[in-house]
Amino acid sequence: EENKTMHVPRRKDKNPGGRCLYTLKMVVLFLSLVNVAFFIMQMMSTSSFHARYTTNKLLGELKIEEWKEKVPTIVSNMNTALKTPMRWRPFVYFHTRKCGGSSVRSIVYQMAQRANITDNNLWIPCAGHRPCVPFSLPDPKQDAVIYGGHLNFMHMTNIMREVKERQNLLQETGTLSLENGENVTYHKLEDSYPVFDCVTTIRPTVKRVVSCWNYRFNLPRKPKGFPLPRSNELEPQDFANLLPKAYDQYGGGCNNEMARVFGSSVDETHINTLSPSDPRFVQELDNIASRISKCFILRVDRCEDSNKIIEHFIPWMRGTDMCSRHANSKGQSSDEVSEEAGAVILEQNYIDELIFNLGEDLFEKQLERATSS
Repeated sequence: EENKTMHVPRRKDKNPGGRCLYTLKMVVLFLSLVNVAFFIMQMMSTSSFHARYTTNKLLGELKIEEWKEKVPTIVSNMNTALKTPMRWRPFVYFHTRKCGGSSVRSIVYQMAQRANITDNNLWIPCAGHRPCVPFSLPDPKQDAVIYGGHLNFMHMTNIMREVKERQNLLQETGTLSLENGENVTYHKLEDSYPVFDCVTTIRPTVKRVVSCWNYRFNLPRKPKGFPLPRSNELEPQDFANLLPKAYDQYGGGCNNEMARVFGSSVDETHINTLSPSDPRFVQELDNIASRISKCFILRVDRCEDSNKIIEHFIPWMRGTDMCSRHANSKGQSSDEVSEEAGAVILEQNYIDELIFNLGEDLFEKQLERATSS
């Protein structure tokens, strides 16, 4: 029996307007649910952000306390710098901006001359015949014995590892059994072998940031928009808004100088906005603490005590007088900011403040060893 297709007449919609209204309501309801879900996700994300921020601040403080407990041992085990810097173990001055660094860089050059170290064995921008390009990087082919400038610790470490002829540069090794049963030996980077002697300067965080702001942003500049208001003309919220966003004409910000010099990144925007909200904050703090603890610490505001540290730990710089000069000193007594503005600056430079606290302990212990010997 043949199948016959039945034609069912379509019912006429008695209320087309109502159906359209119903569809519209469903669309509105769906969009509302999407918005609610998005809002909940935002709230969860914000809550997660604040939780990570608070947790990392606490972990950071605990991490620095761990390092401060190790300071006496670190300093007691520190070797003095070589009597004369050599290619196999050069001397590096890590210039931290607005910490009296220009003065120290000039002193390093003068003492190198006194030690009969010629210009072709030096890499110090703005000194001798070296072009004044403060943020330039060393030419690995030069193979100098003294370096001084706005350098990054790991950048210098990698240069030394690649171009310096040393035996057993990486001394720590590990072993591993492959799936086929063969044993292999490899180099590890958990290594404290000194690839150079180093010195750096520290300064209280708020004073450093204020000095950086006025020097880099308030002095007349050619680019449009400069100069920015001086530090004492800004409200706390102005610092909160500007510090993570403002860069000078060379692309440098004022936040987190210790991370800039001793950290693992050379990405300026990452450095200038680094905060406890970063998932790698505690690890980066640990890295910076480890690296700066390998250097001799100087303070321009404690110049006489710094002279004693130099006298003991850096033989070829003996006779240095850090109290005799202070370059790039353009600060004013009226530049001091309010307590509220200072709190904002510390919040923006949380990693720097923790490292400064460690640096203070390193300085005091180095001074104690220098004066007791």
